[in-house]
Amino acid sequence: MVRSDIVQAFEEEHSRRQVDWTNVSLVNRPIDVIHHWPVPLKRQIGNPEASQRNLRNQVSYTLHKFRKSHPIYQIQCGLQGSVGSQGRRQVQDEYIQSMLDSKVIVVAQRDGWEDHYRIWEALVSGALVLTDPMLALSQYKHAFRNGTHWIVYESLTQLTELVKYYLQHESERNRIAQAGMEHALQYHRSWHRVEEMVFG
Repeated sequence: MVRSDIVQAFEEEHSRRQVDWTNVSLVNRPIDVIHHWPVPLKRQIGNPEASQRNLRNQVSYTLHKFRKSHPIYQIQCGLQGSVGSQGRRQVQDEYIQSMLDSKVIVVAQRDGWEDHYRIWEALVSGALVLTDPMLALSQYKHAFRNGTHWIVYESLTQLTELVKYYLQHESERNRIAQAGMEHALQYHRSWHRVEEMVFG
């Protein structure tokens, strides 16, 4: 669900930048792609000790290789702001700015886990969200749809193909990003969850 403090942080940053954040095509986004996870060492990929991070590691490593073979694109992988529970309990300015500066945000769930704040925050930022498949988010009353609100990648090869495609197709990228942001704000704020619990 979309946290109100995150929405407020986006509003304040756009106000500071003097940009209408409700129209994603008006926002200057110098970063082409961002994935909020560091690039792992090669030996960490597939390491059983890092089992909850394997997908995220693979995604960062794949984007890192893609950046090397496509130097025209500005691609960043890494954590922004404080990490761990401290970073999740309060709004991190670096994190907010990195999302608002990005055309595409790649999200990868923890292995064996679905549905976390990163996907909600990415959607509300107005960037195009590329995510791995998730059952949980398709079960909501107002579900997100692949190709309408975000883009689902099924493999690492498809991820790089989708990144390249959407960086080359700005109007389509902005249309999906706009729809994803509006859908998240209209149906997935924290009070929507409370109303669903209380009223069904």
